[in-house]
Amino acid sequence: MDGRSYFEYIVVGCGGVGSGTLYWLSTKAGIDVLGLEQFELGHHNGGSQDHSRIIRLAYHDNRYTKLTPDTYKAWEAVEKEAGLQLVYNTGGVQFTRKDEMSHVIDAYAKAMAENNISFERLTGSQLRAKFPQFEIDDTYDTIYQPIAGLVDAALANSVHIQLARANGATVLEHCPVQKIEKLPNGRVLVC
Repeated sequence: MDGRSYFEYIVVGCGGVGSGTLYWLSTKAGIDVLGLEQFELGHHNGGSQDHSRIIRLAYHDNRYTKLTPDTYKAWEAVEKEAGLQLVYNTGGVQFTRKDEMSHVIDAYAKAMAENNISFERLTGSQLRAKFPQFEIDDTYDTIYQPIAGLVDAALANSVHIQLARANGATVLEHCPVQKIEKLPNGRVLVC
């Protein structure tokens, strides 16, 4: 850290959310960003280093659905800067038995309709005709949303960290945070 003791922004944890936060902060604040990871980077102690994570526009709640279009824009920017594909679009399906949980499919449809997100509401047999791997009948209620897929989670974390470092951020591994304390002068001490 070259003797530095002050950073404007400190990100604790460099998994999926932390590495993304680190990267986006670094695009604005560069050398004023510090990332702290208690384990080695790329560790398998949490869920962020798995093979993939789902990305989708379909959510059951309007509050989440409003946020989703920007996620694809953000990933496109990272892919462009890195020169790597991180997102794989596959489309996505939600389905449930009509007599048990159709209200959930209704909530997905309502939230997507309110946010002008394209989707298809299908019967079970319509879904099976479109995607024969699903062996369901009309006792199921389904939604197909074409803009959904997978993010290569481990690669994405690594890319975020590499790009953040290229923007001037400092990232320390094997650096667990023991205490966060607000000081009388308004600053925050992270040890």
